[in-house]
Amino acid sequence: MIDKAQWLKAQWEERNFHKLSLSEGIQTYWRTYFHLFQYTGVTYTQVANSILEIGLAEFPGLFYVRDFVNSYIIEPMPCTKLPHLAQEIGVTLIKKPAEEVEFPKVHEVWLFNVLTHTMDPDLIIEKAKKCCRIIRYFEPINQEINDSHFWMFPQAYFEHHFPGSVNYYPANQGIPGFHEHECVYGVFNTGNHV
Repeated sequence: MIDKAQWLKAQWEERNFHKLSLSEGIQTYWRTYFHLFQYTGVTYTQVANSILEIGLAEFPGLFYVRDFVNSYIIEPMPCTKLPHLAQEIGVTLIKKPAEEVEFPKVHEVWLFNVLTHTMDPDLIIEKAKKCCRIIRYFEPINQEINDSHFWMFPQAYFEHHFPGSVNYYPANQGIPGFHEHECVYGVFNTGNHV
């Protein structure tokens, strides 16, 4: 587990990295989520699905889908834009580290490029598995550890936590504005009936 003081410092560094205007961010993240949704099977209409999206930085994936219900965003260090976007799309914004939150019961949890930034990724995965039916994930692997990326996950880490669902995304695919690192992605059915 990462020390909370170290984690807070990294959150501020990440916050300073994300400096897009509202219009720039909406366009930039639209391209990112377009690809994330393709890889993880997200449809743009989530009829009657409740979703918990964790650690999204500035622009939530939920901004780009419709017809979800009772949904939540966990972002402990939200930028000034995020509370307004959350209100606009009708989701509850939880401003605490995911490790400190009791996850609400939802249909799906979305983990998109978040686990390497957390204090305790195992705890987050454990909590996600208990609160939902489906976990959609797209996470970097074999990435160097630095001041804001605390964990270097091998593919086997995800195969252990999400057996039978892991797909490999090779580095440097040349997709502008999208991941340049090796990643894994998938849709994991927890077996819960939420």
